[in-house]
Amino acid sequence: MQRIVASILVFLIATILLGNIVHTGCTPGIVTITTTQTDTLSPEKITTTYIETLPPEIITTTITQITTITHTTIPSASELVLIEQLGKELFFDRNLASSEEQSCAICHGIASGFTGLDTDINATGAVYPGAVDTRFGNRKPPTTAYGGESPVLYYHEAEGIWIGGMFWDGRATGWTLGDPLAEQAQGPFLNPLEQNLPDAYSVCLKVAQSDYADLFEWVWGENSLDSPLDNIEEIYNNIARSISAYEKSIEVNPFNSKYDAYLAGNTALTEQETLGLQLFEGKAGCSDCHTSQPDELWNPPVFTGFTYDNLGIPKNLENPFYQMPEEYNPDGELWIDPGLGGFLKMAGYPAEVYEPELGKHRVPTLRNVDMRPYPTFIKAYGHNGYFKSLEDIVHFFNTRDVEMWPSPEYAVTVNHDEVGDLGLTAEEEMAIVAFLKTLTDGYRPDSPPTPTTTTTTTTLTNTWGEIANKGKGDFMICGDCHGTQGEGGGNAPQIIGNRILKYFETAQTLFDFISTNMPQDAPGQLGESSYLRILAFLLVENDLVQSDDIFDAGNLANVTLGK
Repeated sequence: MQRIVASILVFLIATILLGNIVHTGCTPGIVTITTTQTDTLSPEKITTTYIETLPPEIITTTITQITTITHTTIPSASELVLIEQLGKELFFDRNLASSEEQSCAICHGIASGFTGLDTDINATGAVYPGAVDTRFGNRKPPTTAYGGESPVLYYHEAEGIWIGGMFWDGRATGWTLGDPLAEQAQGPFLNPLEQNLPDAYSVCLKVAQSDYADLFEWVWGENSLDSPLDNIEEIYNNIARSISAYEKSIEVNPFNSKYDAYLAGNTALTEQETLGLQLFEGKAGCSDCHTSQPDELWNPPVFTGFTYDNLGIPKNLENPFYQMPEEYNPDGELWIDPGLGGFLKMAGYPAEVYEPELGKHRVPTLRNVDMRPYPTFIKAYGHNGYFKSLEDIVHFFNTRDVEMWPSPEYAVTVNHDEVGDLGLTAEEEMAIVAFLKTLTDGYRPDSPPTPTTTTTTTTLTNTWGEIANKGKGDFMICGDCHGTQGEGGGNAPQIIGNRILKYFETAQTLFDFISTNMPQDAPGQLGESSYLRILAFLLVENDLVQSDDIFDAGNLANVTLGK
């Protein structure tokens, strides 16, 4: 219960920092929360009203503690409502695998735009091992970001195309839960090539035994985790819905790239980027599949229409799936990815329906297509990761039919009308690449607009401990490699241990190291950066600062860690 109270307290503080909270009074335990955000990238105010059900005693205590705060309203990717926070716990939980070492985040890393976060794997087969490290899937991990708007899979009669669903082949249709993203979240847990749990009951039992089980019951109802064996379907569906909520959250989909700032009139594109946008929407025809303009309600574009296409991508001969045992790949090296058509065939559609869709794969979002944790990090592109740079895949789309490229993996349905001979010059190709790089989230203008200030009556005091509590969530990004109990992981060195941290001498030198090696910043409710939150978490966790000391970001050089 203490964890629930803490979660609610953090939630309500975040809400007040961003908007207004009113206790309806007439209905005990009901709080109506109206959040008004003034985005630093847009002059428009976005107001959202929703209901949270809370015990009256928590409401009374919490509102008493936080009704008087002076703050600067800064939209933050770290503010999650309870179901989104639950989804985040599930997303990063390594215990939800047979090895107890395989979370969703292993294949969908934040620092690479929620896709593969291992440069060596990306440079070769691009397909990631599962909980059993000798087993591999058959495609590279798609991004889990910017997919929440995908409709339930359907056939558009007028256009003659399939739209919606998730996974590269559309098999997470949304036909069961009404949410393709939630159905996608259910797949990896039970896939023997991924998290490898034997059944849904095993997943539900692990969640019931987790340290966030109370949060689950707060979101989905008291006793909602009781008797998992008797309530498997509902619990399993709610697990998936929670992950979907996180994957739809502002933390995963912040819409804060340079291009978003440009659309809001708060920055200008360079001459090369402007040319790239013009080509993207004109001569190259990219926007025919990757929508690039806001809709009629001015919702920002997600750079996909959720359709399917066969771009003629060659086989990735380094894909480890070709070497998988017959149990998982009966075709061996002769295997050809059937894409959407393969799913439709398995779903029972006749040949006249599935055959035209063979070899077609889901058109991915281009948002964060160049996000990487450091400049030399290799990203893989295409459903099988054949391409290793944006330059390569753009050149392929431009010249596939006029230069010597390997044969398509499946030739019958290749799109020759829109891709393959675009007639772009080398300069134009590079302009498109430059534009694609403006789609990376975390853009910070040299002179950002002054955020709106809202003042009430008193001020909030920050201590190292308060900032550290926020940093624990941010450290999840680092924890996949560095662990959270003083132990390293993967190929990354241990950095959390006290004896290692002391070599940084001062908090400022450690902060400089963190800000250099972290992928991007995410300002919090009071403007403090995620770099500072992680710094505070590391130092408090290792007793290098006192948690109740006043936190002063301008005095880090005087906080001595010692050798």
